[in-house]
Amino acid sequence: MNTDFIKGVVVPIITVIDKEERIDEEGMRRQVDFVINGGMHGILAFGSNGEFYQIEEDEMERGLKIMVDQAAGRVPVYFGIGA
Repeated sequence: MNTDFIKGVVVPIITVIDKEERIDEEGMRRQVDFVINGGMHGILAFGSNGEFYQIEEDEMERGLKIMVDQAAGRVPVYFGIGA
């Protein structure tokens, strides 16, 4: 697999959950801005520390859409599922 397109620091971010155990949209958006403003070159969504094993597929899709929307092309957003 050619991974030459991956450059710099790609940070696996946690999934911010509210008291109803749904993705906290405002919290996710703040976190995306925080890591981008901190100089990261990419975001890994639902990776090893993203709680992917506890989140339903539809909620995961919603979370990914939030992260991609908030990143707004500033950095790539990678989607990862550990096995």
